[in-house]
Amino acid sequence: MSKVRINSEALDNPGVTAIETLDVGRWTLDVGLKRSFERFGLPDRNDRVKENVPGAYYVDSTCIDCDVCRDTAPENFMRSDANSYSFVFNQPSTEEEKAACEEALTCCPVEAIGNDGE
Repeated sequence: MSKVRINSEALDNPGVTAIETLDVGRWTLDVGLKRSFERFGLPDRNDRVKENVPGAYYVDSTCIDCDVCRDTAPENFMRSDANSYSFVFNQPSTEEEKAACEEALTCCPVEAIGNDGE
């Protein structure tokens, strides 16, 4: 089970840095965020980053480049060095890859990964 801690002051003041801790059992990740939390929520299929290959899984522009998806599903997620975010470079083709992508989707601290089932 994931544990997330967010500086509550940042929820009311988007300019305040929030520290988010994600504990998913294999690692603990502390990420400094300077974004409006209004954007976080369900991934937006209309806001996919341009590098995603066509298919069910995608990353939207709310990605914070935390490396969780790349660690969880390295056969499917890659970093855009030029834009400092992750994207899907290879849609899953095996059940093992699909399970890894679903884990990445579940563990994403900002819910930037989507699965439209297409």
